[in-house]
Amino acid sequence: MEIDNYIQVNNIINYLLAEHGLLKHYDAAFIEVHNSNMSKLDVNGNVLRGQDNKILKSVTYFKPNLYKILGY
Repeated sequence: MEIDNYIQVNNIINYLLAEHGLLKHYDAAFIEVHNSNMSKLDVNGNVLRGQDNKILKSVTYFKPNLYKILGY
């Protein structure tokens, strides 16, 4: 995939966020979801996997709280 395709996808996402009034919350929501994803790692920064190779959640995992970002 060429970079112009990635940019086009980004433009579509930004348009949808703007249409739904969410563009102003994007940066904070991105950070919240990213930090939640990173909290799946163990205390040493390693990915935990089950026998089926599925990524497991560590004891440090937290679910992203997008309600606080959106003001609900």
